[in-house]
Amino acid sequence: MGTLRGGAVRSMPLLRLRLLGGFEARIGSKALALPRKGEALLAYLALAPATTHSRSKLAALLWGDTGDDDARNNLRQVLFRMRRVFGRTSNVLTLSGELVGLDRRAVRSDVATFRRLVADGSDEALRSATELCAGHLLDGFDLGEPAFEEWLASERERLQELAIGALLKLCCSPARCLAAASLSRLAHTRPSRACRSRSG
Repeated sequence: MGTLRGGAVRSMPLLRLRLLGGFEARIGSKALALPRKGEALLAYLALAPATTHSRSKLAALLWGDTGDDDARNNLRQVLFRMRRVFGRTSNVLTLSGELVGLDRRAVRSDVATFRRLVADGSDEALRSATELCAGHLLDGFDLGEPAFEEWLASERERLQELAIGALLKLCCSPARCLAAASLSRLAHTRPSRACRSRSG
């Protein structure tokens, strides 16, 4: 994000990530063609609590069976390709020496939006959350890297628990039945089962 004369802030095109039900990255209407490890890296940077991560950590996450030097070189190449694909929005990736991060002010993901809507808890917010429930986090995403797969499994579990909590709020209200059915796809449980769990 740059600054124009007079101190005005130049807006950066927003990077949009769809992570529920698969992976898709867009800048405006343009879908980005990223290498598979680039997609995994982008998803991790968008979802992990910390805003920056060491190159060593990311290299081990994505190239666990590769020597340290080769893994870091692979990471360097993927970052270079990602920045080329991002074009004028390449500064959405923050690179500072050993640290790699994502400028989350310039990123919008369906997972972050889903979490915010569920936390809101209002009827309108929960109905909006159901529209995002296209499937599991990075559905069908098989990277073959144990460390990444372990992280992905834990993230899916957290989202599933969040969806079940939202489902419990919805399932006992007839007016919310349709929304509950949508949430159940992400929660991987039936609305009636959740209601029984709550009443029991």
